[in-house]
Amino acid sequence: MSTRTHLILILMTVFFFWVLLRGMKKSRLSTDIAVLWVGFLFLLVVLSIFPQFSALMAEIMGIKTVINAVFLVIIFLLICMVFFLCLQVSVLNERVKNLVQEISLAETRTSHSEDKTAE
Repeated sequence: MSTRTHLILILMTVFFFWVLLRGMKKSRLSTDIAVLWVGFLFLLVVLSIFPQFSALMAEIMGIKTVINAVFLVIIFLLICMVFFLCLQVSVLNERVKNLVQEISLAETRTSHSEDKTAE
């Protein structure tokens, strides 16, 4: 990669890190997800500052071209991120179901007690 490409990648990473911090400060982004993104950004910075790391990684994995190794690692990280987010969605769905059941029971109890007091 050329020096210009390195600088553009580093600037984009710093900008995205700034956006990430703003999202956390305004409570739009949870800490768990922010940690994942910070890890992803750290990897991008390492790959942009030390391109020989990408070549070494490709050689260790037995991949002939560096860009294919980079794509493989990024795709793997994105799949891990999707899995983590699916786990969070599953937990939140369970919490919503429990809350709906509790609200329904509370409304049922309230309507029964109002019926008894009306008689």
